[in-house]
Amino acid sequence: MTHKGFFITGTDTGVGKTVVTTTLARLLVLKGIDVGIMKPMETGVPLIPDNQSDAERLIAAAEVPEPLEEVSPIRLQTPASPYQACLLEGVDLDLSVISENFLKISNRHSLTLVEGVGGLVVPLTRTQMLTDLIKELNLPLILVSRLSLGTLNHTLMTVRIANQLGLSIKGIIFNQSQAGEISKVEAGCPEIIKELSGVDILGTLPFRKSPFGPVKLDDTTYSRLIEKLV
Repeated sequence: MTHKGFFITGTDTGVGKTVVTTTLARLLVLKGIDVGIMKPMETGVPLIPDNQSDAERLIAAAEVPEPLEEVSPIRLQTPASPYQACLLEGVDLDLSVISENFLKISNRHSLTLVEGVGGLVVPLTRTQMLTDLIKELNLPLILVSRLSLGTLNHTLMTVRIANQLGLSIKGIIFNQSQAGEISKVEAGCPEIIKELSGVDILGTLPFRKSPFGPVKLDDTTYSRLIEKLV
């Protein structure tokens, strides 16, 4: 069964997946769309919820009624890949809980955003990578990439892996994570990536001092981005 939504992944760790996902969730809510949200697994989380984890930020952005344990059923304290965190914490990971909660959430909402962990081939278990989960949920990808040197290699490599595994890619969003003027080299990367990969560039999120602060749908950058998704 196909559910409407997107799986947000990154070219590597720290590119701004949560910033992009919370921004998309907030913009879709402002557009009047009933958005569901998931962060199926999160590592490096505190023992006591503090409203600062990725999943908690997503819940706030989408204003959803689902509890944290449903939005993010697998939560590990060790800041590492899920597989390594499980080894260190002695946890036996059961991915079926993710599919079960995804079905519950996606059936309640008209569109669901699912944020991944790390990059496409981050190990979840000894035999499963993030790509296996994406296939299970059957959602098209939104790739989050950074505007910096090295982004050509990281982004094109991620696109190639996705294509080889038969994953559908909706497009790429670039996240400007640092203040300052973008160089000519950095500014030219999206067009080169589009030329070489054939994947649509959905937009570039500008730098914000408060990355999880409010956004406005009437901003041209954001309105064009949402128009490509709905």
